[in-house]
Amino acid sequence: MSRAASLFSVQLTVRPRWPLPRKDESMPTDPDVQAAAPAASCPFHNGDPVYLAKGSYQGTIGTFLNLRSDPKWADIREPDESIRAHPVEWLALSIQPNAHQ
Repeated sequence: MSRAASLFSVQLTVRPRWPLPRKDESMPTDPDVQAAAPAASCPFHNGDPVYLAKGSYQGTIGTFLNLRSDPKWADIREPDESIRAHPVEWLALSIQPNAHQ
């Protein structure tokens, strides 16, 4: 076993710094703590035709792929098959030709 492996093979125990309630006690509540706001649903779905309505590449068309780990950004497949990230707020749904018929 290498020296690094032996140094990190020790099992660590983490003890909380505050007393935990016993099994039969209820957890204390804090009235100032608020639940997280629900995540806003994305107006786009995988495969939706979109275009950049704002930003420096305004007018660029593409296909919505997915949101990134930061939900304010999305991956878009552009016509040259490149995949680029753009802010979701810059995107708008694109109307496909003959979609209105």
